[in-house]
Amino acid sequence: MCQMRPELWVLPVNYWLANDSYKAYAEEIDQEYALIKTRVEARREKRAFLGLADARANAWSSEEQNYQPAKPNQLGVFDYKPALAELVPYIDWTPFFMTWSLAGRYPAILEDEVVGEAATQLFADAQERLQWLIDDGRLEAAGVYAIWPANRLGDDDIELFTDEDRSQRLAALHHLRQQAPKPDDLSPNQCLSDYMANPGKPDYLGGFAVTTGINIDAILAEFPDDDYTQIMIKSLADRLAEAFAERLHAHVRQQAWGYSPDEEFDAERFIKEKYKGSDLRQATLPAQNTAKKPPSSSYLMPLTELALN
Repeated sequence: MCQMRPELWVLPVNYWLANDSYKAYAEEIDQEYALIKTRVEARREKRAFLGLADARANAWSSEEQNYQPAKPNQLGVFDYKPALAELVPYIDWTPFFMTWSLAGRYPAILEDEVVGEAATQLFADAQERLQWLIDDGRLEAAGVYAIWPANRLGDDDIELFTDEDRSQRLAALHHLRQQAPKPDDLSPNQCLSDYMANPGKPDYLGGFAVTTGINIDAILAEFPDDDYTQIMIKSLADRLAEAFAERLHAHVRQQAWGYSPDEEFDAERFIKEKYKGSDLRQATLPAQNTAKKPPSSSYLMPLTELALN
């Protein structure tokens, strides 16, 4: 989210109106950014990439690591609708301050010599508004998660099945493999498919989608001329959505999949992802091969029913 300061609008608008020279001004901006582009490209390191066959030959092997997939406690697609209060302990507050252009990690930012006072006041306002949202009850969280039987398909793909007998394919997921040269012989060129067992050994894959924005438009409509409150509510909803993802992932690890049932809750450990298993939200987008049409998430999970479309 970006909000330009009003005083920065004055010069360009006055310039265009007074001189009727929008085209000249636009050309000036084009030239400026062309120069910036040239400088950036000159600094950019020219990188060589491995051929795909060479990258595949250096894949990470789950077989060599003696990987034994854990069988989930349940298979299928499931709804998950926690109360907002349940998500609060999972909030990572550091990105919240970044939204407001305050640099520093929480909670140390509250004691920062430069921005500490402003951060402390902002955090107090956030706590007050967060409690207001919880008490108000209109802002809702809704999610859906799924666990499917799955196996590796070829070199870089993953195959999902409708049930445990694996006779009917549900979907094929196509992924990208790293092709950057590795500095040593111990570093593989990884792909998400590397972490799936080959056919013949039962393995599983999970997916999820969450939102904490249900009814948010109606809430924001009550503050049409209050930019501060609007941004505050939106930034809190963003933090709650991230917290929801962490809460749902914990639920899957501890109960639905159940491969880490005795895990003890610690907010800091969850935020730093110091737990068994990996949440691949950050890897999913760059790892998805867009050259092949991916399966629709609404086909795999009923997102529209949860207002997640």
